[in-house]
Amino acid sequence: SNNTAFVQRTVIVEDKVPPVINIIGNQIIEINQFEDYVDAGAEAIDNYDGTVSVTTNGSVDTSLVGQYEIEYQAQDSSGNISNVVRLVTINGLDLQPPSMVMSGDASIVIEINTEFSDPGVTATDDVDGDLIVQINSSLDTAVTGTYTILYSAEDSAGNISYIERYVTVQEAISESITWD
Repeated sequence: SNNTAFVQRTVIVEDKVPPVINIIGNQIIEINQFEDYVDAGAEAIDNYDGTVSVTTNGSVDTSLVGQYEIEYQAQDSSGNISNVVRLVTINGLDLQPPSMVMSGDASIVIEINTEFSDPGVTATDDVDGDLIVQINSSLDTAVTGTYTILYSAEDSAGNISYIERYVTVQEAISESITWD
């Protein structure tokens, strides 16, 4: 009894795992309008095939403000597909200088040896909001003359505004009283 039986079994190994895409650099990028942008690309590794090619779809126009998507896609030999997106935001250029508002008069007269109380200046920017005002002055209330106080404000884009106030320091004015 040499009974021999053969059984044939077919084993199908099926790969259902898509490649893993790694974006080179940051996945979210912000740059200013008209700056150069070169996409760094992406790489993909598959659990069965190893390194697989990545296709890129999308472009960035740095002359137009807005958000752009660069899509990366990889497919392995089993047909598994993966996608990853890089988001690139183009910010508009801030070319507008800050707006400055002077409190009080642009020309003020005070008497010698009296204290000068600066009414102040405020500065606001359409992008940065309220700004710190810098004051440059050589005002000497002990010496007669006309002095310039220079106020300036700079926004984060480097736009600068200036405004001036003139303070005249003069001798005390004597009042004459006449009696009838």
